[in-house]
Amino acid sequence: MYLTPDNKELMIPAASGGMETSSILSAFIVAVVMRVWDPDKSKLLSLLSKEALEYLFTVHVLKAQELAYERLPSSREWLGDETKDSLLSESSLRSAADKVRRNYRKRTQRVKKEQFDRVTSIVKWHRDRYRNTAITFTMSTLEPFGMPWSSDYVPLDNSSFPRFQDLATDTESQPFTSAADLMLVDAYSKNNKKLLMQVSASGSVRTVEAVSTVMLRILLLNEQPGEAIHRKAAFYDPRKGQFFCENEQIRVMLREKQKMLCNEMEKDDSMANDRFVIAASVRPSLREYIRIGVTQRSDDWNYPVGY
Repeated sequence: MYLTPDNKELMIPAASGGMETSSILSAFIVAVVMRVWDPDKSKLLSLLSKEALEYLFTVHVLKAQELAYERLPSSREWLGDETKDSLLSESSLRSAADKVRRNYRKRTQRVKKEQFDRVTSIVKWHRDRYRNTAITFTMSTLEPFGMPWSSDYVPLDNSSFPRFQDLATDTESQPFTSAADLMLVDAYSKNNKKLLMQVSASGSVRTVEAVSTVMLRILLLNEQPGEAIHRKAAFYDPRKGQFFCENEQIRVMLREKQKMLCNEMEKDDSMANDRFVIAASVRPSLREYIRIGVTQRSDDWNYPVGY
């Protein structure tokens, strides 16, 4: 978990058994962009056109995504080395935010991941006058199907999950699952924390982007969960070390203003198009109301997510 500048606390699943979750990456992206998106400039941002605001948001998000992967090898989470700083340490986040502000651009791809497990998530959030309970349950296709007593049952341990590769040192990380869920709570009191939002994604290579982008849109652009989920998105692909954009206008603006190449989405890339999100949030002034949004596609089932 990590305290954001306005005392909202990000909560992530605890790693166990020599494996890390991708929530560490989505939390990094949210924390970095919130630092860069200076609240003191909110009046100035309100004067921007819709297209200019979307462009600025995309620039920050893409650079934070890229930095999340590139800084991973030097973090505690790479191998679970407790002597190293966490990716979410204050020094790590401050340094990353400074790089985004200074328009940092990497020269070569350092971190690569070619294989991903596909995860499917279910969210439960119960609120009444006595309780405020939220649970996210995420299943992975790497887990065996069948019963332990069946003849074809083959147990899998955490070492079976995919790993990141450090191309600079030719080394591998500990196993990482694609699960990238995040919760956001109001940390105004240690003993009385209020859940404000939870975001979960089903998919593989897009889960980190999906969770972080949707949460940031709700927080910074004041969008409704359903609106944030269905906006055209942009992501950094760690398989290829490249940016991809769903919005053609943003692709052109990135090329002309930032000299950033954001490729057109590849329709035949099933992993890149596998992005299903569920988001639930409450408004601070109306805590008794929960707003929920899920991915819905024309002529398609929304089976990968539920609530």
